[in-house]
Amino acid sequence: MGNEREMLTQDTASLFQKAGFETSLCNIRACYDIIARGKAATFLIKAMPNVDAMTPDYVQDLKTLCYYFKAHPLVIGIRTKAEELRTGVIHFRDDIPVISIGTLEHIIIDNEPPLVYADRGGFYVQIHGDLLRSIRENMGYSMAEFAKEMGVSRTTLYDYEHSKRGIDLEVAIRLEEILDTPLIKPLSIRKDISEREPAHPPEPRTPLERDVYELLGRIGLVVHPTKRTPFDAVVREQDERPKLFMLTGIANIDLRSAKRRIAVVHELATLLEKDAVFVFSTPVPKRSISGVPIIQVDEIRCLADCDAMLEVVKERTSDEEED
Repeated sequence: MGNEREMLTQDTASLFQKAGFETSLCNIRACYDIIARGKAATFLIKAMPNVDAMTPDYVQDLKTLCYYFKAHPLVIGIRTKAEELRTGVIHFRDDIPVISIGTLEHIIIDNEPPLVYADRGGFYVQIHGDLLRSIRENMGYSMAEFAKEMGVSRTTLYDYEHSKRGIDLEVAIRLEEILDTPLIKPLSIRKDISEREPAHPPEPRTPLERDVYELLGRIGLVVHPTKRTPFDAVVREQDERPKLFMLTGIANIDLRSAKRRIAVVHELATLLEKDAVFVFSTPVPKRSISGVPIIQVDEIRCLADCDAMLEVVKERTSDEEED
């Protein structure tokens, strides 16, 4: 299974690279496996052979990161517990688009967006409701007459014309045949959740994390802890300026053990043009590792405000890593 997931991850990253995206792979177990950044959109992607295996914690953290990074969540899978994912069909898990790698190739390589999505045990489409209404009126049908012709209620037809609900695929095909007009709209995998405030964040897992988060709050930073990420929290300024950090509190872990996580966070921060900082509970003989600033808890206690923290991060980001 692990091998299958690795192959799916590599194949997905290769497709995004072929389509001109910059990519970064996360080789640590996390809520995402790939970040793909293009000219018009950034995706945070989870590769899951069985998409039903994605837990609520992973879903929540993926949505949280997409909110802060202004990215779109996406799951690339092979199957559900019941069946294989169909090419050309969008599935959803907790409002996150789920597609097969074949569907991904059609979208980003062949520029052929899907038309069909799965929901409530069936297949549905979205149609151009305003076009349907215009054609019906030009044909001289009242809403009641046309609803009877289609075998649906007047309320259902109203919803179709005002794009308030999806339409069963077979009904949409019958509509197009009767009207001799294409009505089905292409679908997008760019799910925008950037305006949705993340759910209440999890509690700190250790006394060290609690201490660090309280200290950061005192100097004017907002902390949102995460669970399934290479870092431990997203930290931003209260005034919501563009500056943003990814923070990890580490207790009783030596530098050698931490370097793998730091390298992943550095690559992520570079791709997304964000800042990163790692906090250690004990003195560390380095000011930065892989370009990521290192700061001790006691140093944060001495900072007067958020601007002082920003200065430390800026200064140590530019430091060359010491051997």
